[in-house]
This record gives sequence, C-alpha cells and structure tokens, in this order.
Amino acid sequence: GEIDSLPYLAQGTDTDIPSGTLSAEISTDEIKISARIINIWKNDDGTFSYQLNISEKNLTDSYLDGKDIKLSFSGDIAVSKSWDCECEADGKTLSVSVGSIEEKSTATCGIILTGSADLVINNLETE
Repeated sequence: GEIDSLPYLAQGTDTDIPSGTLSAEISTDEIKISARIINIWKNDDGTFSYQLNISEKNLTDSYLDGKDIKLSFSGDIAVSKSWDCECEADGKTLSVSVGSIEEKSTATCGIILTGSADLVINNLETE
C-alpha cells in the first residue's frame, strides 16, 4: 500500500530521534490508549513528517465508544493525511476520534503530521 512506500528514517541517521518522548499512554479500567510516533522523515521544503499511530483497546466485554483524545506537541502541527479516524490539528494540539470499539478489540488509526524538526509529544489526554 501507499504507507509502505513512505521513506524510512532509522535511528542514528542525520536526525536524532529523541528517546522516550515519541510515545504516550493512558489507561482506565475500560480502555487503554496509546499514541506513538513510529516514523520521521525530512521533506524537500525543510519541514518534517511524522507518522503517528493511535490505538484504543477496549478492555471490557461489551461494545464501547472510543475516547476522543487530545495530543499536545512541542510545536505547531498540520495533518497531511489520516486513515481510520477523524482528526484535526489546531496549533500544537491534535484532536482524534476513533469511533466505537467492539468488545476486547483494538481500534487503530494512522496520521501523518507535518511540523518542525524534533517534534515530540508533550501530553495525551481524553476529552
């Protein structure tokens, strides 16, 4: 697919990937939510693209509405592309909604963000 062809920037290349700040997680008795930047690459115009994966795991035995979440980043972001969720960027904040989740299942979505170098996740919270 299209995502498979995205350029990959491994650790140790010309962009240092900060450790421990590219993921965030929160859990309740009902749901486990994680956000993780899994890929970073430099664009021709000097900006950087970040591939963000979001997962929301339903820990219950019944159908559950996914939590709307807000992610705060260290710099301004723009959404280039997203799949399997609704999302909106406003300044340094990204709002994400994954919809409903079947029992004992995980809803996942992917988002490509554009921003400056060294972008990190500062906070993850449910709305």
